[in-house]
Order: sequence, then C-alpha cells, then structure tokens
Amino acid sequence: MSTTRREFVERMAAGAALIGGIPLTAKMETMTTTIAPAAKDQWDLSWAKRVSAAKNRAVFDSPELESGLGVMRAGIWKAQVNEVQGVPHSQIAAVSVMRHEGIVLAMKQSFWDKYGIGAMKKATGLDGNATTVNPVLVSGGDSALPPVLANSRLEKFIAAGGIALGCNLAFELDIVPIVMKADGLGHEDARKLALTMLVPGVVLQPSGVFAVVHAQEAGAQYVGLS
Repeated sequence: MSTTRREFVERMAAGAALIGGIPLTAKMETMTTTIAPAAKDQWDLSWAKRVSAAKNRAVFDSPELESGLGVMRAGIWKAQVNEVQGVPHSQIAAVSVMRHEGIVLAMKQSFWDKYGIGAMKKATGLDGNATTVNPVLVSGGDSALPPVLANSRLEKFIAAGGIALGCNLAFELDIVPIVMKADGLGHEDARKLALTMLVPGVVLQPSGVFAVVHAQEAGAQYVGLS
C-alpha cells in the first residue's frame, strides 16, 4: 500500500527531530545542511555520463516496495532491448532509482533481518505473500524463476552494468532513524553503520527526485511504477 503524503510528512518531522531537533517549520536549508554533504563533489554523478553515451536509455522510478518489481523492471527491460533489438548490453543504460518507501530495497538482507523490515514495512515477495526477505535480492528460490527475472535481481543488475541509485533524503529520514532508535546511537554513528548495510554498488544521490530528473537530463526515458 502506498504511503500517504501525511504519513511521509509526519515521518519527515520525526526524522528531523531525531537528527537534530529540527522542527518541520524550520527553514528547509537548515535541514538540507544537516542531511546532505556541503560540497557538490561529494556526490557521485559520473553515472550520468554513461547514460548520455548509451544508445538506449531509461530510468525506472521506485518510490514504493511493490514486491520489488519496480527495481527489477530495469534489468528486465535491459535484457529485452538486447534480445529483441540486438543492442549490445554496453550500449544500454538502465537506471534504477530507489526512493521514498523504496529506499529499504537498497539495503542488505542483514539490515532487513536485524531491524525487522519485512514486518515493519508490510513487505511482500514476488508471489504477493508477506515476506521478511528483501524482494530484490538474490534468493535461494531463483532457480524456479524465469531467467530474465532471476538475472534482474539487484546484485546481478549492478554486476551487469546497471545503474542503481538511492535517495539520500529517504536514507536520512527513514533508514538512519531506524538504526538510531534500535541501537541507541547518535546520528553520525547511526549513519556510518547504516552505510555498511547498503547494497554494494548502490550510489546515494541528494534525493531520488534529483536522480530521476538528472537521468532524464542525460537522455533517459522515464518509467514509473504501474
């Protein structure tokens, strides 16, 4: 189920309080300073050059969990372009953006296990049933899936040259507070710990919206959840 705007705003307020006691009515630039690197060169935007250089380009927006299908569609599309149109994989730029509620899909299974993310987020697997497993990660049951689906798991997508981006705003307002509360840590230590549980290869961006727009500026076609 999609998170309502009110719920997200309430969580933003709670997250702001956790990371520095910033009320929702405070100036937005104050919050931005707290949750984002100050220097522009701290953000890795090199992926955009790969998008610009590709023949076929698309960005897949995943603001919700949706059984992980939003993330996996990027790998499926890339495989189909290669098979149907004969475009070499090296000339296909598939960008997957995990933002808003979808940011938990960018986290390792160890994060899901430690903090009970499956139950917390009411996650479902590809079969539509409740799950405690991050539905985008490689699974022991993948041999029963069609190869195009099994090969679109996040780790395999990244290993095959897919571009996986995460929303730093959602990371700060959702992921970090979970660690702070469960482990009794301050913001800096909680963020450091949370970063160790980010799936290798996922690149955090200032926000998911920034990533989606920047990908489109580089020539990628937008694909939303449907």
